[in-house]
Amino acid sequence: MFTESFEGGNGMKFTEGKVKVVANDVKNLTQALEGYIQKAFFEGKDICASGGLVLKTTNKLAQKLSELKEILPQVKVISDEVKAKAEEIIKKAEETLQKGLEIKKRVKEFEAATNVYKKNPSEENKKRVETALNNLKYPEGAKLTLEDYVKNCNPYKKYLQKRVEQKA
Repeated sequence: MFTESFEGGNGMKFTEGKVKVVANDVKNLTQALEGYIQKAFFEGKDICASGGLVLKTTNKLAQKLSELKEILPQVKVISDEVKAKAEEIIKKAEETLQKGLEIKKRVKEFEAATNVYKKNPSEENKKRVETALNNLKYPEGAKLTLEDYVKNCNPYKKYLQKRVEQKA
């Protein structure tokens, strides 16, 4: 094990060990996010809990992945094996994170569209809600979709009832 380390810009010392720890965190969060997506949408099990965990885990994975990408180039002494494994973990995490971010984006757009429509129920804003609802037919080929998630799970179910259905 190398003991030499590099001091980062914020006074933190980054070592090969730190890379291993953060890479392992990223790997675990990646596997968790994949599992939650699979469970919620493709297996159709407990969509409210699993769907909520998809959104939370997406945020955590984005944060840890950013940390790993920041520290990896700052470590001066690192074995090729550890560096290659970290880069492989980054690649896999980025692919999975894209799925999570796409889900999050569609849910947030639905939330924003219904909020705007509640405050100003114009025809234009109604179309925005309809577009957002249409975009919830995701992921494709899944047993359940984001549409099922927002229709069955709080707080989105309440947004649909209070913001849209009362105005219609």
